[in-house]
Amino acid sequence: MRKNIIIVVFSVIGLAGIGGGIGIGFMLTYPSLEHANENTDYWHNEYNDLYEEYNNLTQDYDDLLADYNSLFSDYNDLFGQYQSILSVLEDPLTSYVIPTLSQVQTWLYYDDTDSFNYTNNVWMCGDFSTMLMTRAKEMNWRMRISIMFYSFEGEFYYGDTGEPFGSYGHAFCFIECEDGDDSGSALDLYYIEPQTDCVWHMGSEHVNFNIWSIYNFISMNGTMWDGHRFWTHHYSEFA
Repeated sequence: MRKNIIIVVFSVIGLAGIGGGIGIGFMLTYPSLEHANENTDYWHNEYNDLYEEYNNLTQDYDDLLADYNSLFSDYNDLFGQYQSILSVLEDPLTSYVIPTLSQVQTWLYYDDTDSFNYTNNVWMCGDFSTMLMTRAKEMNWRMRISIMFYSFEGEFYYGDTGEPFGSYGHAFCFIECEDGDDSGSALDLYYIEPQTDCVWHMGSEHVNFNIWSIYNFISMNGTMWDGHRFWTHHYSEFA
């Protein structure tokens, strides 16, 4: 009987130990599962954040690539224009075209050289003339520049053959056309004021200016001499 009691006691103690072990094991295991769930949520959020950042970087890359392609296209256009300008400035005209007067006047209408503002010692008559001559070369036209020094009637140097420069100097352009209004068959010389697009010729024979001569431009609108009589101290042409 006593032996049986002892066995029962040990059995109860054994069951209690097993139950306690299970309880302790569950208590130890449960916090680990909770921590694992927390880690899963953390890494899931980290993944979502990184994926969003990846998408943003991909979009930034696509935007930069589009900007690069646009800039590269602009570069190619500018380089092509540069090559064209370089050719105009450096290459001589090997087979120039003689325009008609109407072609020149139509071209001047659309050309914007005259739209620039005259600025003393910055952008002056020589700059206007050079620009127009260069642009005419793009048309394969042989436009040239004239230089004149002169004095208006009533000024100190007017009529003075010993004074080489006079009171003023001016640069403008001229071009030969094939359909002037004179009766001859020779090419006709027309002058152009680049600042106004005014076109004129010197008399019925379309001759050029002469030195030590008086010219009457009282009614010549669009020129530097409009409303004046003037004396030419010097005149030259840059062919």
